[in-house]
Amino acid sequence: MKVIVGEAEYQCEVLCCTVKYCTVKYCTVKYCTVKYCNVKYCTVKYCTVKYCTVKYCTVKYCTVKYCTVKYCTVKYCTVKYCTVKYYTVKYCTVKYCTVKYCTVKYCTVKYCTVKYCNVKYCTVKYCNVKYCTVKYCTVKYCTVKYCTVKYCTVKYCTVKYCTVKYCNVKYCTVKYCNVKYFTVKYCTVKYCTVKYCTVKYCTVKYCTVKYCTVKYCTVKYCTVKYCTVKYCTVKYCTVKYCTVKYYTVKYCTVKYCTVKYCTVKYCTVKYCTVKYCNVKYCTVKYCTVKYCTVKYCTVKYCTVKYCTVKYCTVKYCTVKYCTVKYCTVKYCTVKYCTVKYCTVKYCTVKYCTVKYCNVKYCTYNTVII
Repeated sequence: MKVIVGEAEYQCEVLCCTVKYCTVKYCTVKYCTVKYCNVKYCTVKYCTVKYCTVKYCTVKYCTVKYCTVKYCTVKYCTVKYCTVKYYTVKYCTVKYCTVKYCTVKYCTVKYCTVKYCNVKYCTVKYCNVKYCTVKYCTVKYCTVKYCTVKYCTVKYCTVKYCTVKYCNVKYCTVKYCNVKYFTVKYCTVKYCTVKYCTVKYCTVKYCTVKYCTVKYCTVKYCTVKYCTVKYCTVKYCTVKYCTVKYYTVKYCTVKYCTVKYCTVKYCTVKYCTVKYCNVKYCTVKYCTVKYCTVKYCTVKYCTVKYCTVKYCTVKYCTVKYCTVKYCTVKYCTVKYCTVKYCTVKYCTVKYCTVKYCNVKYCTYNTVII
């Protein structure tokens, strides 16, 4: 270990180190290298680290407050029972990292790259992430509150039992992502691209999406209960190769929803059930649906008020075993449509054009055209 006393710069090198019951206050470290280090019961306050490299490190029962880290590289790191407050990370690279029972508050991350990371039982509050890249990441039992993410890229990510509240996401790209038991509240997403994504058991509340592109998305066993969506806006949304199976919505209320410039291609929906759904003040403009298949869809006790659909085009659509009640459609164009075993009640349609449509075993009650 080399220490220069009386100057603002410290040069530290630690090899094969074991630390127990350590307390550090007002510490500044520059140009530090740590290899084969074990730390237990450690408390750090007011710490600044620059140009740090850590390899083969194990940390248990650690508390960190007011810490700033710049130009940091971490490899083969394991962290358990860790609490971090007022943490800032810049230009950080993390590889082969495992985190368990971690709590992070007031965290800011800039220019961060994470590879081969496993996170379990993690809680994050007041987090800001900018220019972040995540590859081969697994997250379990994670809770995130008041999070802002900008310019983020996620590849080969698996998320289980995750809850996100008050989240803002801008310029985000997600590829090859698996999500299970996911809950999102008060979320805003802008300029988001999702590819090869699988979502299971997902709940979303108070969500705003702008400029979103989804490709090769699969949703299975999705259940939404007692869901309320207010002031939801979707702009410039594209969905391609989307498959939805076993979808159930109960007691859903949507208010003041606006959808603009939406395109859906190659979408398949199977075994969809909607019960007790209320939609108020919904506006859909410039919507295009191509190659859509819906099977075994049932809608019960659905109320739609003040809904306007303008300039909607549907091509190559197949609907089977569908029930619709109290529906209003304006300026709609449908081409190459097949409908089987469909029941429509109390429906109003204005300025509608239908071409090459096949309808079998259909029942209409009180339809106004």
